[in-house]
Amino acid sequence: MPLSPTERNASLFVAQFQRDGDDYLYRKTLKGPAIRVSADERDTFIRLFSRRIMYLNLALIAAVLLFSAAVIARALTVKSFTIEAPIIVGVGLLLAVFMPASLHVWHAPARALAERPVVAPQLTRDEVESVAMERMTWGRLGAAVAGLLVGLFILGQRIDLWTGANRLWLVLSAVAMVGLAYRAVLKLRFEHAGRRA
Repeated sequence: MPLSPTERNASLFVAQFQRDGDDYLYRKTLKGPAIRVSADERDTFIRLFSRRIMYLNLALIAAVLLFSAAVIARALTVKSFTIEAPIIVGVGLLLAVFMPASLHVWHAPARALAERPVVAPQLTRDEVESVAMERMTWGRLGAAVAGLLVGLFILGQRIDLWTGANRLWLVLSAVAMVGLAYRAVLKLRFEHAGRRA
């Protein structure tokens, strides 16, 4: 069962804490310099992250609903009103507000631990790639491909994907599929190199 975006976000946040004996090593965005934290500190960071992200998501949902209601009300009262431009501007404004807020929540441990000594250097590019390949399973890749195909099929039942601007969905899907294929090739090379080592 593929993870939802919220579950995946939480999983990536938790992955920044790697067990080291009875304690944990925190690495910002999985690759930064390692800072030692206790198990209790790690649990507190995770609990605060989950709570703050939940509040942020609720605020985002409320903002979207209020904005949608305002656009619909305006469309009902003005005959020549078009909703495309307000929707584009509104989505842009919401992203401009909520993306930085989300990053602020994500980097809370780094701010709290800024004065604590570093116990190991930042991971090299090869080490980061090795960690990424270990975390990426064939099941996740398969679920991503299946989700993309199912989503495209459902979309194709609602709109004609072969006409006009709708073809952009096919282009975006093809780009995503190429990206997944590239990740699969990297995974194969990583596993092959591991067997030879």
